[in-house]
Amino acid sequence: MRPLARIVSAVVVLSALGCGASTYFTRFRDTTPTVDSPQAALAAIRESRDPGLRRAAFEYLGDPRHLGGEAGDRDEVTSILGLALQSETEPQTRILVLESMTRLGSPKRVEAMSPAVTDKEPAVRAAACRHLGRTGSPEAAAKLEPVLVSDSSLDVRLAAADALANIPTQQAALSLLAGLEDSDVAIRYRCRQSLKQITGKDYSGSVGEWRQEIQTVNFEELAKKRHFGMF
Repeated sequence: MRPLARIVSAVVVLSALGCGASTYFTRFRDTTPTVDSPQAALAAIRESRDPGLRRAAFEYLGDPRHLGGEAGDRDEVTSILGLALQSETEPQTRILVLESMTRLGSPKRVEAMSPAVTDKEPAVRAAACRHLGRTGSPEAAAKLEPVLVSDSSLDVRLAAADALANIPTQQAALSLLAGLEDSDVAIRYRCRQSLKQITGKDYSGSVGEWRQEIQTVNFEELAKKRHFGMF
């Protein structure tokens, strides 16, 4: 097992058990670690109650260069950040954790980010929508759809509508199509703008024409080409 993998595994076990036993991390207990290595960053997350140091650690781990370019390490650290996302008390720190997961680019980031769409703070929920949208993942569209429909914050719903524009799938487009009939004019407008971005077309408020466009056989193929700038 790679050294970083062993350290990450230790963090997962200790986080789950709340263990205070002697481990690699106890070396940092009576000192103030600097965030200059993955080991020090993980130790700071495990041991430090200093919000500034914790934020520095999350930011450090969000740079894939610090993990040596190993895909497995990015996956493991993303899982650690997912745990942190659900336990950090400060909203701005949780937003920073989301940003770090996006920068790592692990396929696990959609699953790790998803709990944040139900965070108690609207700012965190909106940030989660933005970062899920940036993944371009079909799985992210499934997480964003209920947010667009029923979140209690208009700003969060608008963030979901914007985020769906970055997911070139039929499911994302159908979610936006439903938003064209929302009671809120701002939601209708944002859904229309996002549909224009996905399809390259503008049918104004005509739900029927939008639906016909979305249900064409090669819709996703064309949407993906448009999304990636292939034409």
